[in-house]
Amino acid sequence: MKKTIFILLNIMVVIFSLSAVEIDMTGIEVEPYDNVNFPQFLLDMRRSEIVTFGSFPFTTMAVGAGYSFYKYFANGMDSKYTPNPFIKTSSANLSDAETRGLILGAAGLSLGIGILDYFLNQIALATEKQEKEAKLGENGLDPDIKIIPVYKTIPEADAPPKD
Repeated sequence: MKKTIFILLNIMVVIFSLSAVEIDMTGIEVEPYDNVNFPQFLLDMRRSEIVTFGSFPFTTMAVGAGYSFYKYFANGMDSKYTPNPFIKTSSANLSDAETRGLILGAAGLSLGIGILDYFLNQIALATEKQEKEAKLGENGLDPDIKIIPVYKTIPEADAPPKD
């Protein structure tokens, strides 16, 4: 009981102290990432990192569900081992080693998804670059753009004298 009151009081202190702080965001402009500050390699790695960590909850649930089904069928479809994708609430009473294996399996699957995304993104970028280069003409300009010279006539007053 004392711990609960202590935790609630700490939460209230943190909330009230954060609400008392005023932050003026009117003059702040956020600059987007560009290739000058971050090379393309780092941007691609960041994308892969986001995909890896973003897929982790889904792979954890998928690996947990797959293992639940495996355990269910391996034990002769006993109702004690009914499949449940939520690892901690499962009625199958997973051991620490099984839980660790599920987490590591999900982490490995997420890492594989991130690496696959990195390579697919590299292939897509290379293909896009080749298509862009193929679209350009021999001189490196877009062949669809036509340059039409415009000739100005010089007024008689500004014209050079005729011999």
